[in-house]
Amino acid sequence: MDLAQIGYELCGTYVLDTSWDQLTNTERPMTTVAKIRRVLDGLGAMRGVARARSALDLVRDGSNSPRETILSLLTSSPCTEGGLGIEDIRLNYPVATPVGPRRVDVAIPRYRCGIEYKGRAYHSIEQSERDDRRQNKLVGSGYTILNVWYEDIVSDHLFQQFVCDLFRAMGVRRRVRVAGFEQKQKLLRYKLIPAFQRFEANAF
Repeated sequence: MDLAQIGYELCGTYVLDTSWDQLTNTERPMTTVAKIRRVLDGLGAMRGVARARSALDLVRDGSNSPRETILSLLTSSPCTEGGLGIEDIRLNYPVATPVGPRRVDVAIPRYRCGIEYKGRAYHSIEQSERDDRRQNKLVGSGYTILNVWYEDIVSDHLFQQFVCDLFRAMGVRRRVRVAGFEQKQKLLRYKLIPAFQRFEANAF
């Protein structure tokens, strides 16, 4: 998971640093999953390549923040790793609306469903109004949008409610056939939550 988070940073539009908010957003990603995979393919059986490939399988292009990265890992990682196993995850995915494309933080295009992260200390009133209007356009264009707050990630009970709501929104009956899945899911969340809390603490 540590390697996967580095991969998300390399293939996203943020860079972790030592500034006051711990990250800097960039105009474009440094690389892509496909480019990293080509490099790994050229390294053959070199030591560490197999591990890097396994981590890269968890990475998605286009994350704009560590929070989006963690949401993506929780939803798209395979059930054997404690994730929800949703394969068709796109980050900052453009959806066509009558007033032009509007992006969804974490989208599942196959089910016309998206997740928007609100954060513990949400935006200014003006930013909140813009986001709500953008969400209205997405909903008006046939997308179901779920809002996720800090507490929905760190609370066991609220996270399970979010999972149920997500699968209902997709119209999919959830079936988990992985032995010990509940424990694996808790381990994954507890691995990711500290980083999540660290970035939230600097959002005030």
